[in-house]
Amino acid sequence: PGNNRRVGSVTVLYGSPGAGLRTTGAQFLSQDTVAVGQARVGEQFGASIAVGDLDDDGVEDLAVGAPYDVVDGGTDQGAVAVFYGATTGVGRSARADVILDQDDAAVPGVAEDGDAFGYAVGAGDVTGDAVDDLVVHSTPAEYRTKIQAYSDQGVTTSSFAFVPLHPPH
Repeated sequence: PGNNRRVGSVTVLYGSPGAGLRTTGAQFLSQDTVAVGQARVGEQFGASIAVGDLDDDGVEDLAVGAPYDVVDGGTDQGAVAVFYGATTGVGRSARADVILDQDDAAVPGVAEDGDAFGYAVGAGDVTGDAVDDLVVHSTPAEYRTKIQAYSDQGVTTSSFAFVPLHPPH
């Protein structure tokens, strides 16, 4: 729905022991799926995805980039939606799903036109604490990658870091 307008979506097909992928129980996710989200033309929700256990509950979570999301009426500022996993699927956890952007208190900086926050996302234990962390990249206009560390409490406001990719010209 609406994908011909670069709105974007992600479809999750679950695996089954011995049977492989199955369409029964498949989930269609868009920014409309998250309570505070709103799918808009050109946001490209799903342009990047990462899977990791971001809240250390033993179940994988899904991070989805929407690099051209509109934040506060701007252009191409970007956002990342995090769908917490449960044994019944992503976005079905007791923990509320979230959308992160650079205007959130937990994310340093300010959403600026052209940032494309969420252009690339990755998950892995970059802090060495045995809990997966979420790495969110902005376009080269920002000249930095943003690393968001998650703990078993979810987003931690003191754990963001800016990592220079290369000096500005």
